[in-house]
Amino acid sequence: DAYEPAARADITDENSHAAAVDKERFAGKAPYATRAATCVFLNSLEQLSSAGAGRGEYLLGTLRPGDSPEVIDEALNTLADRAWHLAWDGPRFVVRTGANANAVIAGEARNLAPALVADEVKDGIEKAFKSYGGYKAVLFPPGPGNVSDSPELQVVVLDHEDTHVTARTALPPPNRAQEIRAHKGSWSDLRTYRNGVAFLVADGEQIQPLHERVRKHLAIRKILDSEDRVTQLGEEVIKKIRELEKSALLDVRVAISRCYCHLYYSTKDASNADLRHFELPVSSKGSVDDNQIRTVIDTLQAEGKIRTDKIGYDYLRSK
Repeated sequence: DAYEPAARADITDENSHAAAVDKERFAGKAPYATRAATCVFLNSLEQLSSAGAGRGEYLLGTLRPGDSPEVIDEALNTLADRAWHLAWDGPRFVVRTGANANAVIAGEARNLAPALVADEVKDGIEKAFKSYGGYKAVLFPPGPGNVSDSPELQVVVLDHEDTHVTARTALPPPNRAQEIRAHKGSWSDLRTYRNGVAFLVADGEQIQPLHERVRKHLAIRKILDSEDRVTQLGEEVIKKIRELEKSALLDVRVAISRCYCHLYYSTKDASNADLRHFELPVSSKGSVDDNQIRTVIDTLQAEGKIRTDKIGYDYLRSK
């Protein structure tokens, strides 16, 4: 049957898109996305211009006592953002046998070499963490000798491929951060300006989502850069892919922000190598900053670790 691949990809299989939405958005609740998508699927089987289900139809076919209509709306809208065959065509949701823009992008993404994606991830991180306002960003230093020992604030962004933590493993601080804070070259050379280095470390649970967002953005760019693909896919699909391109780039920036959320800065705490861990707040699409170093600086100022006014003589005398 022509509809079988569509049903399996979006609704019936254990790893279908509807199952994923139910697991992520409605964990512990009814499988709203699967139920609503099944209703739309059954209403799409007739090969008519009116195939599919409008709001009244999918609510009538899905709601059970105690269910909220708004929850069903949310389930279908969320599913439509990732489904390969279910789509909103204006007045109604419909399941089509042909692949939509999401499926085209996913197919292109599967063909991308992991090395290409990894290089693009690092390039995105370098663009997100740039020196700002006189504060220096140092990216991916392999050792202490790559971070200068100078009386200035340096935000050291450690390479996520070899150093990452989670909220559960954030303390004690990673060895690479301890080593760079304590030393300026070899193990015999102690760093003078230890308070001048802060560290950003990736969250191990956010690395894979970051790669997935970058892979999707690369796939979109590759499709749109190919005149043959643009002609082959047709105006409707290409129009949707162009719309997704805008949000895909922003999704990458958000993913980088969420990945590099572990900040370490100097404090008096011998049990943790004199480094305090601070988990930066999760960024959303509306709050992510173009330059993530600015977010770090704002956080350190709020924590009282950056002084912009002159130190008073009485304070110096007391010390």
